[in-house]
Parts: sequence; structure tokens; C-alpha cells
Amino acid sequence: MKLLNLIANILLIIGGINLGLIGIAHMDIVGKILSHNIGIIRVLYALIGIAAVVKVVLLTAYNKALQK
Repeated sequence: MKLLNLIANILLIIGGINLGLIGIAHMDIVGKILSHNIGIIRVLYALIGIAAVVKVVLLTAYNKALQK
């Protein structure tokens, strides 16, 4: 569970920084790093989305445990 949480955190940080740079500076750093390889970029973005869902589930479970 700790490893899943760590991976989700890393992916969300990467996604958040990338989206921030896209919004502020119109710069897609993930696209530049991955040389605009659309297949790999789509997989990475899908993993970032899955990480967000995992974090929502983990935070919901954590909040329910605190309320007991």
C-alpha cells in the first residue's frame, strides 16, 4: 500500500507540474521529454489519471477511518 501511495504521489506531482506549465507558459514538458511520442505520452497521462482515482479512494478510506 505504501508503494502504491508513493507511485501515485509521484505521478500526481509530475502531472500537476506539467499542467501548471501548460497553463502558465504553454510548455508541455512531458511532451518535450518524451520527444512527442504520442503513445508513451497517452500511457503516462492515463497513469496520472489512474493515480488521481487511487488517491481519491485512499483519502476517502482514510477519512472514513478517522471518523470511527
